[in-house]
Amino acid sequence: MPLAATRARVGGLPLRFRFDDSMALAGGRKISGFKTIGIEARIAKAGQAQTSSGDLYGTRAGVKPGSQGLRLLIDQVQP
Repeated sequence: MPLAATRARVGGLPLRFRFDDSMALAGGRKISGFKTIGIEARIAKAGQAQTSSGDLYGTRAGVKPGSQGLRLLIDQVQP
């Protein structure tokens, strides 16, 4: 279940962003309430929020909230 999300265009990559509690999506769950979080970046072929076959993505687990200077490689294809 995503805690936060942002949207950008591929032409804007690489992207600098910051997720904080003000960007919480739902349920009152705050990023600061977790010791670690997972991050996923996805390039959606259809431009939709819903994951689709053929989308490109990359993930990184075990990220501490407040971390800076992270890099995420988008190197996988959604089956």
